[in-house]
Amino acid sequence: MGKVSLVWTRALRVPLSLFVVSRLFVLLVGEVAILATAPPGELARTDLHNPLFVWWQRGDAGWYTEIVEQGYRYDHAQQSSVAFFPGYPAAVWLVRLLVPHTTLAGSLVSNAALLGARCAVYARGRARFGAPAAGWGAALLAFQPFGFYFSVTYSESLFLLAAALAVWAAERGRWHWAAAAAALAIATRLVGVALLPALVLPPGAQWLRPTPRQLAVIAAGALVPMAFAAYLWLRFGDGLAFATNNVATWGDPWHVLALVPDRMAQLVSPQGLRLTEYGALMSLNIATLLACLAITLWCWRLLGPRLGVFAALAALIPLATTLSFASGRYAAVIFPVYLALGARLPGAANGTLLLVFAAALAAFTARYVTGGLIW
Repeated sequence: MGKVSLVWTRALRVPLSLFVVSRLFVLLVGEVAILATAPPGELARTDLHNPLFVWWQRGDAGWYTEIVEQGYRYDHAQQSSVAFFPGYPAAVWLVRLLVPHTTLAGSLVSNAALLGARCAVYARGRARFGAPAAGWGAALLAFQPFGFYFSVTYSESLFLLAAALAVWAAERGRWHWAAAAAALAIATRLVGVALLPALVLPPGAQWLRPTPRQLAVIAAGALVPMAFAAYLWLRFGDGLAFATNNVATWGDPWHVLALVPDRMAQLVSPQGLRLTEYGALMSLNIATLLACLAITLWCWRLLGPRLGVFAALAALIPLATTLSFASGRYAAVIFPVYLALGARLPGAANGTLLLVFAAALAAFTARYVTGGLIW
């Protein structure tokens, strides 16, 4: 029993250390930025409306808070909470039964899920690529430039945990756990459907022959958006409200196909590339997802069909929809990409990339907490 305990302690030491170090890094950078910019009178507050806490809750955090406290609402002419899937707000609602403050409950859910996700991703990488590669991959994921979203009232951490557990369970033939984790991933974010074809694929190069249990996983995952659609139809008379509201009020679903050629044309024009802050961030977000797709293709043989298909679809779905404006945080949860880099790149290259990631994470964290154009 002592030997088993020692093995587990050694296996979890890396993800636990990365969790603590990366979260302290994000917290320190964010709080310094807040102290440098917040009004002194607001910093003197003794409640949770103090900027040191409340400034972390921006953007979609407000939508999730609204769902937890007031339920869903839908206005076809305005941005509405129906655009967000129910998995994460349901988890926050449950924790809020014990913690009487929604944003505090959201932070607890996000960080607890992140801790579990760190362990699951590292364990998966260690089993597949070895301890050194898993360590580098887990470190790159921990300091991903948009990784501050993992600790605030956003769904990134819960999705990452569910996706990693679904793959882990499938590769061990534990299909009931794979079905539950895949259903949670899809309930958290629609892009979780990228897991379904990936889980049906064999881990090696065998012929695709889905077993009844694998097909049951797909059925369980497919039931989630159908159940949400049924709820929206009964409540608002529009079963596809989450999609129609996105298209009508959150942006053009094909804007990536227009944006990328437009930026390329500007590069070769006499005036050169002209970007507003919004345009620069949009371009960076899209470039991040394109980089994830390129790395997936580059490391396809290394990843294998299951991880490769999940990573490719998790990048392609946001690129082809209105979700692409938030591509940076969508890229943050494509964990096979970071494991592939850890396994494929030499140590010096991984170390350099980690420093670049940490510098970008610091800059984006400071920009986020002070009200910058970060989603």
